[in-house]
Amino acid sequence: MVGQTKPPGEQAIDDAVAAMERGTEEPSGSGDKVVDREAVQVPKRGKLKKIPLLAAPAGPDGESEEDKVLRLLYDELVLMGAPIVDSITSTTNPERTRQALLGKFRASSVKRYLAYWQGFRKWVVATYGKLPSQGEQLVDYLLAREEEGMGASVPLSVGKGVSWFEKLAGFEDWQWLSSSPLVDVVVRDLLKKLEDGAPPRRRALRILSTFVPALERLVLDQQKEDRLRAGAFVKLLKVWASLRFDDAAHMRVDMVRCYDKKMSGLLRRTKTTGGGKRVKELPFHVSECAWIDDDDWLQVGVEVLGSAVGKSCSFLIPAGVSQGLGVGDYVMAYQEAVSWSTEVMQELKDKSGAPLIPHRFWTEHSERATLPSGLAALGIPKSDRDLLGRWTPEGSDQYVRTYNAVVSRMQASR
Repeated sequence: MVGQTKPPGEQAIDDAVAAMERGTEEPSGSGDKVVDREAVQVPKRGKLKKIPLLAAPAGPDGESEEDKVLRLLYDELVLMGAPIVDSITSTTNPERTRQALLGKFRASSVKRYLAYWQGFRKWVVATYGKLPSQGEQLVDYLLAREEEGMGASVPLSVGKGVSWFEKLAGFEDWQWLSSSPLVDVVVRDLLKKLEDGAPPRRRALRILSTFVPALERLVLDQQKEDRLRAGAFVKLLKVWASLRFDDAAHMRVDMVRCYDKKMSGLLRRTKTTGGGKRVKELPFHVSECAWIDDDDWLQVGVEVLGSAVGKSCSFLIPAGVSQGLGVGDYVMAYQEAVSWSTEVMQELKDKSGAPLIPHRFWTEHSERATLPSGLAALGIPKSDRDLLGRWTPEGSDQYVRTYNAVVSRMQASR
């Protein structure tokens, strides 16, 4: 027997994990049995070992990321006996109502919150043999994470994840584990301790000013592959428009206009905009003054990128363009962008033809800080510089109308 060959502490863990697996296999709909929060009492004995994460059940073929997150979220709600599950099944169209669970949150955000909640829930089941039911369990979990070693942002993130799940589940306020005064005290104490001992915050290094004219020359170099010229154009676009990687990846063709060596457009999918957000869209602008070595880079770059993307793509910089062919309406992955940037940076040369520093220190976030940093050195007021990266977004029509003029003036002061 297994129990005869393992120490009591390890056997307790095995029993707890087995109970957890039995609990997660059951729920697949509203009629499934829900595990009682107080069931399967297992005393905590010995030192708790790290609990292996359970693999997520495989979804049907062709399941999108949003559908997968919805399925995992609903199964978790069923497992916890969430009141919202009964409300969903009471509607005339439960399947359609279930699809609204994400609300204003994007699938990536829900996935992150759900991961924090599941990490806590699985630890409680493995440790106590029952589902979370007390704020003290959340305190124990946070202290256990501290002993293992964690970043300064983890306590607050775990608290937010648990609070988000409890609110979505429809539990009464008095049932919320995250609202326990003891939880708040412990989170604040952990934040103070971890932040005091944390290393300085790392920020993406900005692109060096010497790279900008080198990128312009690469865009105009007809001896190079179009996919590399297009990559140089994208990096210049991110520099002059102060774009994040995600901003550029979700830029839509129908929201961009090129005219008189200028490019203007609206960003509908950014960190601060989109459906359910206070600000629905934000502008960006690259003026005719945005150049150092050759002012033709924008016009030529648009043509080169267009030949690589094709006319059937909805995104300006879709997946696959790094290899010379845009793939339908798929968003470029971060890994593809990093690989593309590495190839582009290796092609950069100074005016004498000597290679510049190889791509090793810069990330896909580096271009965003280049222009604001340079303008700060020139004494441009912060209120104007904030417009470049849209750090203080406004949704008014007046903001959009004045944006191009202010940005053009700053780009001309390069």
